[in-house]
Amino acid sequence: LSLSLSVHLAPFSWQWLQIRRQWQEVDNQALAQANKFINILRQRSNMERDRHSVEDIAGLQEARLQGNAAEATQALQALRDSVAELDQVYGRMHSLQQSIANLADQALTLPTAVVAAALAGVVTLTQFVESSQQLLGAYQQELVLKHALCADLAQAAGAEQQLVYLVAWLRQPVLDQQAALPEAVLRAVAEG
Repeated sequence: LSLSLSVHLAPFSWQWLQIRRQWQEVDNQALAQANKFINILRQRSNMERDRHSVEDIAGLQEARLQGNAAEATQALQALRDSVAELDQVYGRMHSLQQSIANLADQALTLPTAVVAAALAGVVTLTQFVESSQQLLGAYQQELVLKHALCADLAQAAGAEQQLVYLVAWLRQPVLDQQAALPEAVLRAVAEG
């Protein structure tokens, strides 16, 4: 039974690390879309400023502004699509954490010595479950932040505010502060 329990934990850890990589890839994609959106907004602002200072020859500036608006709309939609994809990745994290919790519930029926022997030298089952719960909570908070940033970015008034949102996206404040230790616990099981 102890071998069975330890065999079950490593795949959960590896799955978590794979889902974490998916999160990073999608988040990087979303960051690129946010950056693109901001750059398009800056171009639009410059075009609007220039439109008044240069004579508009045959509506050329107006056509450029309309094209820029369409491009901004596409970039914003791509950003929203990336955030929706983060929702899906989070859903996989949630399902995996539920599986981990179910495993812990099953282990409660095993003698304590068997569970301890299965995890000797790595982490306790309680630490493993708590770490997965903490990580899930951190990712949930980060996802809420991403949704808010996505919505606010579309309404940002100026370049400074847009950059603040972009930096907040890049820094991942919730994950940077709350996920390091719990992720280390899961990584120890995967590699141990």
